[in-house]
Amino acid sequence: FSSLVSLQPPQALVLEVRSSLRLFGGIESLCAQLLGSLQADGYHLRHSVAPSARGAYWLARGGFSPQPEQVVQSGRAAASFLSALNALDIGVTGWDDNIISALREMGVDTLADCRRLPRAGLTRRFGTELLHSLGQAYAELPEAREAINEQQRFQAVLSLEAEISEAPRLRDACEQLLTQLEQFLRARQRAVRVLKFDFHGWHDKAGELQVSLSMAGHQRAHWQRVLSAQLERCRLSSPAVAVGLCAEASDALRAQSARLEFAEDAGSSTAASEQALHDFLDRLHARIGSQSVRALQHVAEHRPEYASRAVKAAGGVHKTGLPKDWLLHDVPAEAIDLAHNANLTLQRPLWLAMPILSLHVDAYGVVYYGGALTLQHGPERIESAWWQDESLARDYFIAENTAGVRVWVFRETHQDGGQHWWLQGVFG
Repeated sequence: FSSLVSLQPPQALVLEVRSSLRLFGGIESLCAQLLGSLQADGYHLRHSVAPSARGAYWLARGGFSPQPEQVVQSGRAAASFLSALNALDIGVTGWDDNIISALREMGVDTLADCRRLPRAGLTRRFGTELLHSLGQAYAELPEAREAINEQQRFQAVLSLEAEISEAPRLRDACEQLLTQLEQFLRARQRAVRVLKFDFHGWHDKAGELQVSLSMAGHQRAHWQRVLSAQLERCRLSSPAVAVGLCAEASDALRAQSARLEFAEDAGSSTAASEQALHDFLDRLHARIGSQSVRALQHVAEHRPEYASRAVKAAGGVHKTGLPKDWLLHDVPAEAIDLAHNANLTLQRPLWLAMPILSLHVDAYGVVYYGGALTLQHGPERIESAWWQDESLARDYFIAENTAGVRVWVFRETHQDGGQHWWLQGVFG
């Protein structure tokens, strides 16, 4: 629910949730899901929402839990938040008992009373920390908080329902622990190389098993295959009554791009791939709405800005890559075969800059975009719309910068010396 969780001694947690609001559908939905999850796990708690971490903590200690929409309005502290904070007893602040006693002797019982006192006098008598904490609570001063460092070591023990004397029969218990480990790693985007199983007897260790992997992983299916083979060779010195698993999540998880299920390969049929594509589109429509699912359609136009348009994604795609409604009439088959030859097809980037970007050119004529550009292919001249106000005459080049990013750039043919370059698009 939060990318930053910090401890607030003696028994509180503070969560930064602004960056999570869009993901969870707003502050009300996030609070409902968070509280529901905690209550389902058996926790009983008091909570509050505020524009500041300290303010939320003091409100929760004071038992004030306003409706989330009453707390923040247009990025500023709402009046209900300020009034609720003003009404809190100074005991919720956690200040030193001597400071609390001295304030009460002065007739100061609430935060509002405290804020009405002269700041210079408070500082002389109690130091700057008191005013500093007040400013943080009222969101007038920033407050740096130290995030909890998540545990990178997994350790769990599972008790068995009965004694087990043969190691292969421990497989089910080990797989339950592997399921917990997989969830642990996914939540932290980590991977492990070594799994250590301990088989506990009534009085001492009945055996142990170490599973070493050639590459760090996070998927239970692979571990199960390796584990099954090693359990066959494992021997227990006494009956086991519990199984423990320990693993160091020492490696960052390396995500890999999966193959789209509708992508054709040598062993798949066009009909099967097209059906998979339709199923995929149906799921997309259902999940994010039809208004968010679009396909690019070719337009008979030479100008790159107008050579395609977004249409409703509802149809398949031929193996040539052309939409079904793009019909080639009166074109010789030989010409079509040449046009579809990968070596002769004109390369176009999928991402076009809207609007086009002016590129920096140094005194030596070197063009820059994330580093110096090296021209690889070109020029390809495009002249069109001479009969309109938006006519163009450009020389296009495919270039690559020092980071390996390939871009589509151009200069206008009527330029003197070619010192003005523009970015039209970026290749994936």
